[in-house]
Amino acid sequence: IRDSVASRGLGDVYKRQHVASVALGAQIDTGKISRAVLTRKVSKREPTNVFAADIRLSQFEEGLSFFSEIKNLQGQQVKHVWSFEGETMAEITLNVTSPRYRTYSTKNIMNTQTGHWRVDVVDEQGNLIAQKEFRILAD
Repeated sequence: IRDSVASRGLGDVYKRQHVASVALGAQIDTGKISRAVLTRKVSKREPTNVFAADIRLSQFEEGLSFFSEIKNLQGQQVKHVWSFEGETMAEITLNVTSPRYRTYSTKNIMNTQTGHWRVDVVDEQGNLIAQKEFRILAD
């Protein structure tokens, strides 16, 4: 899955559903998301080397992946929206094809992009169904 640059910023206009805080600093709508984690990579449809909130540049090669396990949204699309310092950097549309659907998007991070990042998962109706905030730190 490749980066796709957003043509319009979605900012914080998402409709918020029942989003609850979970482990590793992510927030999820438990009715639509089972898991939402930031990881070094995804192997065999499972995240490996899951990260918490602070990540050093030396802890990953070029990119980070955001893994989400979506439930009961088959036939719909969700978006992973990657933001850096409040500006949308990539908006990746993912088609959900089964009742339990594991998917991810990957964002290349440049050495100059240290600071506050966020990944939002948004459903077709514009509802925020998961969110992960993290910081990229210099070495």
